[in-house]
Amino acid sequence: MKKAIKFSISVLLLAFAFLAFARIGSVSAATETLKEDLDGDGIKETIEWVITEDEENYISVLESFTINGKDVYKASKVEKPLKAGDIDISIIDTATKDSFREIAVCLSVDATSDFYLFRYNNGKITKYAFVESVSAILSQKTKKRIKAQTYVNVMGIGNVFVTEEYKVKSGKISLVTKIYKPDKRNDRKTFKTNQKLTVYMDSQCSEEAGVIKSGSKIKLDRFMKDDAGRFTLVYIKNTSTGVEGWINTEDYDYSEFFIENPPLWN
Repeated sequence: MKKAIKFSISVLLLAFAFLAFARIGSVSAATETLKEDLDGDGIKETIEWVITEDEENYISVLESFTINGKDVYKASKVEKPLKAGDIDISIIDTATKDSFREIAVCLSVDATSDFYLFRYNNGKITKYAFVESVSAILSQKTKKRIKAQTYVNVMGIGNVFVTEEYKVKSGKISLVTKIYKPDKRNDRKTFKTNQKLTVYMDSQCSEEAGVIKSGSKIKLDRFMKDDAGRFTLVYIKNTSTGVEGWINTEDYDYSEFFIENPPLWN
């Protein structure tokens, strides 16, 4: 009898261990809920979603997502399910002069994130926009525009925080920003050059404006992409002599950087 009881207990323990092992790698989170007025009619909508965590593969999965009981995936024609290392859902306001607020689904990817923005209007759900590889979506006054914070790699300088602006039309976005400036999140905009730089009046580098000596302090003022889409065209100012102008960083044999102590965070 005792042997039979011990055997039964062993079988039960083994079964529990097997079930526990089988659950490793996928743990379902409880349903989360937000109540917000999304279209400015004074009535709060109910937003519900369920995210499961695949712990083995370090992936979060947005399993279900509804507004007032309506399936966001189906209504917005977004492929189901959304997956990322981490998923966060919040309410944002991309344009303060309209009556809408957007639901932002943030999919974290390395140091930046992808954002799906959804709108709700008179019972209809739409994908307002999809913004890739930014760190945050910002509010602004203008309708049909989105401002986002991110960082870019400026060749010869390093990684620089910037703000980008996009135009929104029918759920699609196009980049408006042509010339970038370092924004206030950068620790510094002034650097020390490790070689002589010839600067030019225009971004085509056709008319010489002056020379900046090696070892001079320079201020990074603005920059833009070249024909290949890389940030190589840089406008700099010599903080002591006032000499300023454009350079194409590809013209210099700087190994990787032509300044000392470049910003290398990621």
